[in-house]
Amino acid sequence: MTPSILEPTLPSADVKNASSFFSRPVILLIVCVLGSAWVVLNLEYQSGHFLSIFYKPPVWHAPYNKILIPVLYWACWLVYLAALRLLEWERKREQKETPPGPPARMGSLFRGAFFFHLYLLMLTHTREIVPVFSRFPTRWAPIEFIARWEPVQFLSLYQTLFSQTFFVIYYFFALRALSNLSKKPSAPEQLILPVSLTVPFLFGYFPATHLGLLCLALAFLWVRHAVFERAPQTFLANASWQDNQNFHLAVIFLSGLALRLIYASYLSSYGDVMVGFAADGKAYYQSALGFATGRLDQVEFGYASLYSFYLSLFLRIFGESPDVLFWAQAWIGSLVPVLIYLIALRWTDRTTAFIAGILVASSHLCIHYSAVINRATALTVAFTLLVFFISRFQFSRSSRRPLPLLAIGFFSGSAFYLGQELLLALLFLIAFPLRRLIKTSALKNSQALACLTFGLLLAWGPLNLIYFKHAGELIPLGRVTFNEQLANIAWKVEDNPYSKQLDELGFNPHQSVKKSFQTLAESPLLTTRLLLQRAAVEASALILYPGGIIFMPIHLAWDTFYAAHLQFYFYLFTLAGFFVLRFKKEAAPLDKWTLAAPILALVFSLAFLMSGELRFKAAIIPISLLFTAGALHTAFFSRKEETRIESPPDDLIFFQRIFRNQPPGLAVSITGLSALVALSVLCLQEAPAPQFKPGLHWTPWKHVIGSSLAPAQQVDARLAAHSFYSRSDLSDGNYRVAFNACSFLYVGSKAWYQVMVDERPLGNVRKLPRGCFKFEEAFQPEHEKGKISFNLFVSHSGKLALSEPYSKVILKEGRRETWRFFRINTQDRNDPKLNRYANDLINSTMEGVRLGPILTLAPTSALK
Repeated sequence: MTPSILEPTLPSADVKNASSFFSRPVILLIVCVLGSAWVVLNLEYQSGHFLSIFYKPPVWHAPYNKILIPVLYWACWLVYLAALRLLEWERKREQKETPPGPPARMGSLFRGAFFFHLYLLMLTHTREIVPVFSRFPTRWAPIEFIARWEPVQFLSLYQTLFSQTFFVIYYFFALRALSNLSKKPSAPEQLILPVSLTVPFLFGYFPATHLGLLCLALAFLWVRHAVFERAPQTFLANASWQDNQNFHLAVIFLSGLALRLIYASYLSSYGDVMVGFAADGKAYYQSALGFATGRLDQVEFGYASLYSFYLSLFLRIFGESPDVLFWAQAWIGSLVPVLIYLIALRWTDRTTAFIAGILVASSHLCIHYSAVINRATALTVAFTLLVFFISRFQFSRSSRRPLPLLAIGFFSGSAFYLGQELLLALLFLIAFPLRRLIKTSALKNSQALACLTFGLLLAWGPLNLIYFKHAGELIPLGRVTFNEQLANIAWKVEDNPYSKQLDELGFNPHQSVKKSFQTLAESPLLTTRLLLQRAAVEASALILYPGGIIFMPIHLAWDTFYAAHLQFYFYLFTLAGFFVLRFKKEAAPLDKWTLAAPILALVFSLAFLMSGELRFKAAIIPISLLFTAGALHTAFFSRKEETRIESPPDDLIFFQRIFRNQPPGLAVSITGLSALVALSVLCLQEAPAPQFKPGLHWTPWKHVIGSSLAPAQQVDARLAAHSFYSRSDLSDGNYRVAFNACSFLYVGSKAWYQVMVDERPLGNVRKLPRGCFKFEEAFQPEHEKGKISFNLFVSHSGKLALSEPYSKVILKEGRRETWRFFRINTQDRNDPKLNRYANDLINSTMEGVRLGPILTLAPTSALK
């Protein structure tokens, strides 16, 4: 009798193993997948039990940088790994004559668990995607966000499209992993993605949507099979063109250019107001106009005058509109990802170089400093070009070629005039080609020094000649001497308390180097301690300040649960990239410091001499992303371990026999879709929704500021939001008021909210949940006209002490009306720690709590 596909013929030992060991590793994996999903979706996201680092740099406009460390999630996988080792040890002990299955491969396990974590984080993010709560990169709000210092509000199409694309790609690889079980032996960890397909259906994350995305991924899997497997001779199946260097350069350049042009269009859409969007932008633009028109009295030589001279070239060629600067800089800034790709090719492999180029092309900070009017825009290009020519010089066979040395001198001089804070980093960079030149003869040294000097003169000469003609003096530092105000800004006295104490002692190198040394000699211990404390604050501000959310047009969201985890992984991979480069064999040990030394030198110099402003580190961001790319390549694209297991574990033989001798994807379609449909029916049976009709007419949410009403785009702990209603022609009924709200990641978890209707609390005080939620409560209006209020406050217990209502005259639709209001007070409002937390709650996010429109409903049976 021929055995059935569902009854595989196994050796006698395998039959015994299948009965005793088939379910244990698979069940262990299923438990770990579902358990880790519960940890992320419920314990961390819903309940707020996570390990966090909330850091606010000492910059007045900086938001909190929120980093969530997924300790609990990875602890689940460590427990799984330990349990799997125990099972393998037991198998080896009980089956002495049968070799044990291969141990789980750490690389494969880490990759599967990591992508599953991203999948869970994206599921939480779908709960936070609500119309008007998110961003869209090509549609911009009115200019009010500049005046109110609030982020731009866009449609949710961008985030929805991104998340659904991610899900389709994830499901594609999950189904492919399930289909591959019929083709080659597999390890248990390769079932992580297939098992995770059940998570949206078990935890109630839009099952109908995910079922449709799963079918779409299945269709792509069939197309892949039809094109790549059945027709390998087609152009798409030939992957050799994908490894072509010119193809990589085209993808990197076009993607970087497209994103920068989108950002330039955003800046130019606001006209002249965006000139001052970045620091000192107005001064640079006015100085550029002075250079372009020959009116040197309008040039501010106290700033980086070389940058203004650089901008004046665009103004003379294309016109005097600031839009010219946005577009021209965007085009030139799109060369930085290409340069990073070429630099990485010298130090690493082609895959790492491509990843680095894509990271720089899509980095929101690199995009920002490719278009705005700020000296960091030109400094980033000059510094990257300097690193490019130094790497080219180091890896060239001959040290006698004048062009690289000429370019090194020119771009090092330009970088110094654009950013004097890079002096120490530039000295480190110049030391590497000089080290190679020392080994040559004296004649060659003189020729090389002549090339370097001539390059410096080309960078410094035009500006010095112009200033000499204007003032009769040279400008050796690229700007005139700092005055006291600029010195205090550079020292950042107003933000860093240790800088202020050092300034009071007399230690401020920007004002007086001699007096600073005298202070250090008189009080060495105190000065050293304050200097180290100041350096720690400034270094952390430099490293941990990811940039303000106000210039993140392509960033999905900022103060969200998933974004805080991505921050952790970004810092993790960047730090790991330093160690990855250290063990690379492509370069000599000393040459490896060519990329790391300038970054460390800049951190050191800024920590001890300057303030840790974001624009000061803009030049090294592309280089640091190269380290990130090295770690990503090692973690996800390196295949040092075997990708094929010759003797599969017995527990996977059953899965392989299911799909054997079947058309690829057919069994996956039947089995997978049937199981998911069954799960969606069994686990998510919902009662039919009642039919509602509107009962009251409501206005949009408003803030009461003074005696006027302003649109309420957000609610924080300072200002409540109010919506005013008027009774319709419908009869009285059992009304229910409903609206959506989105709260993003706050500092701590002591936020509460209270909804009030006509000066009376509506329902109980509720703790502010994570993400987006729906408020719905029954109420009975007592007036023809009334209002509903949303109050956000902080408290240990959530108990309120309501004051007596007070009357206030407001202007509503041009008419003066008298309304009554409550002051929301908590019983523990005098707690100083709680008050400090209230300030943190206000300043922790620039999103606030977003409120959707109010819908007041009444059951049909109650309406006459």
